[in-house]
Amino acid sequence: MGAIYFRRIELVTSLNELVGYKAGVALTREQMHGFVQADEPDLLVGHDDSMLRVRSEHFDELLCKLLYAVGNIRSPNIMPNHLQMFHRFKKDKRLFPIYLKLSEQWPKFLERGVDEAMAKGEKAIDPRPFFNWAKKECGMEGAAMALLICEGLNEDMHKSSLGQFRRMEWEDVADLVGLFESEKLETPHGEFFDQRFVDFLSHNFQSIDQINWRKFEGLTCEFFHRVGLDVKIGKGRNDDSIDARIWAKGKSATKPPLILVQCKRQKDKVEKVVVKALYADVIHEKAKLGLVVTSSALSPGAQKVCSARSYPVAESNRDTLKKWIGAMRTPYSGIFLGE
Repeated sequence: MGAIYFRRIELVTSLNELVGYKAGVALTREQMHGFVQADEPDLLVGHDDSMLRVRSEHFDELLCKLLYAVGNIRSPNIMPNHLQMFHRFKKDKRLFPIYLKLSEQWPKFLERGVDEAMAKGEKAIDPRPFFNWAKKECGMEGAAMALLICEGLNEDMHKSSLGQFRRMEWEDVADLVGLFESEKLETPHGEFFDQRFVDFLSHNFQSIDQINWRKFEGLTCEFFHRVGLDVKIGKGRNDDSIDARIWAKGKSATKPPLILVQCKRQKDKVEKVVVKALYADVIHEKAKLGLVVTSSALSPGAQKVCSARSYPVAESNRDTLKKWIGAMRTPYSGIFLGE
């Protein structure tokens, strides 16, 4: 394949613009270098005007590494989906014939779908004829494989540096630095916590220890909001140690809180003094439960106090947070061939 000549600053800028467009995230040069330095230690740092010769496939590899690093794609692998599926099924005597049959018919359905979409003035094609045919000819396994083929094409188009296709039409570009330094919670892509930060943490969960304390509160509230509860986040400062109040849907104006939440983004274990204070708040506000959400865990002493005194105080610890983030992350698949 061909090569492209860049000044180093042009390479950095081009990659950053593509990550911003595809993933909706703005990276600093230092962050970009950190994501690729294991394989490319000298590529993105150095004199800005130095000329670099970059193969086109190498440029795509760099883009995929960065998209994967921010949680935007499932794998940094640039191999086209049809080749990945070929290697996945080639030794399976039952599934490989199904794959070959679908691969033979897929271009015909795709061409027909594009023609129909253009005739209607639409910007997306309808995959249902292909699914229906695959199910009729090859059963549920065929339908499932047809879905993989469609999602794979979406992903190939999304990862490509040459096209304008992206899975999500981001309304703005979120500065990744803001996850760690800003207390701002307002975002068009989440009620309390930006979806792009959820995706980033899904691939970089260890960064939970460094995110801004207010963002940690927002992450907690975002989870409860998404499971359908009414959530009121605290003021952040001077909130009397209640970081959030949670009600059953539609009950926030008429009932005491269902849950009082205390957030503790810290490496040390949460001690019993926090549990005792939260218990007192639960009694005072007539809540059903107190919940400590922490990037660590309750200390043995705190756990013992809750158990021995039957405090209605529960714990959502580091393992719980990881499950929450996994549940909230953006599915890797998108609207089929949508613009």
